[in-house]
Amino acid sequence: MADFALGVSDPPDNIEELATPLPVPRASIPNYAERVTAASGSVYGRGYLTCQWTFSRLTAAQRAQLKTFCAGESAKVYISTLADDDTYKTYHAVMRWAENETREPATRERLELIVTFSQMEIIV
Repeated sequence: MADFALGVSDPPDNIEELATPLPVPRASIPNYAERVTAASGSVYGRGYLTCQWTFSRLTAAQRAQLKTFCAGESAKVYISTLADDDTYKTYHAVMRWAENETREPATRERLELIVTFSQMEIIV
């Protein structure tokens, strides 16, 4: 079992143990909102951390479960996601709903639903 978690309070709930369990997403490693190249040629990160969770297939019930955390276009949530050191870390973040949703006509499953988390602040 992975330790991806999502909730409106800390600690967030493991997504595989929700009332309607969610599949483990492909997740980008949290990184800065912007990469800047300095005059010296070195690169540094600027802004809050961001990451994305990509769900390959979601049933209507799973999509509805995920939507409970973000009823509108965005919501403040707590997440636990895989960090660059291969450990799970918890963050307070803004969850932004997918800009595009594609659906499989035969099964009505959502395909490649991408949720973005921005303004991530680590919880210590």
